[in-house]
Amino acid sequence: MMVNVESEIICDELLNKYNSYRCNALEKNPNSVLPTVDNMLRINGARETKRLIENLILPKIKDEPMKYLSKNNKNLPYTIRYKDKYYYTCVKCSYEQKTSFSTFKYNKGICCVCLMKVTEQPVARLLIRENIEFIKEYKLNGYNYRYDLYLPDDSIIIEIDGDEHLVNKFKNDKAKMDIAIQHNIRLVRIYSGCTDYDFWHKELLDFIDCDKKCIFIGHEKYKRIFKEYI
Repeated sequence: MMVNVESEIICDELLNKYNSYRCNALEKNPNSVLPTVDNMLRINGARETKRLIENLILPKIKDEPMKYLSKNNKNLPYTIRYKDKYYYTCVKCSYEQKTSFSTFKYNKGICCVCLMKVTEQPVARLLIRENIEFIKEYKLNGYNYRYDLYLPDDSIIIEIDGDEHLVNKFKNDKAKMDIAIQHNIRLVRIYSGCTDYDFWHKELLDFIDCDKKCIFIGHEKYKRIFKEYI
């Protein structure tokens, strides 16, 4: 079930909240200098919109596991314990995730992909579509570094880099790459600013099936700096 969030609902909620705030503040102190509602919406709109979607629009998950189960489940028992893992349907994107009901309820019915960073979601959805297993926030034993995604069946690490990596994270990225290579793990770095999805989809899937050790997708600057890894 897809949840369609109407912008009018969000705007009305925010306007009512900020108008109420201004009225209450002015009643207490008529001489108060307060920002206009427009400015308050501009400053806090993104944060408040996220809160409203999570708390007001997404459904409250009740103690009824059977109600949220996916049709992909087979041979279900009459009762489901909180820690038993079954397929549940995400209330936000309809992705069917195998998890426990306690985790499903804690995340308000939102799947692990929707909870990921926005830059990581397209890669995760591609891997799911291709039935490729992955682990998020992967950490190698004995090291403090965390990698965005790890493909255990292919021994591949995927890092999705924002613009900040092109400015001040070269040393950190080089250290993580060296550790991965030392452990015979292949490496993919995808620049999140690469909006040609068909291009990087093909590049990533082709890399998984080949024997290359490292690839930089959309990373022209990284290709020049780390050319010895290619």
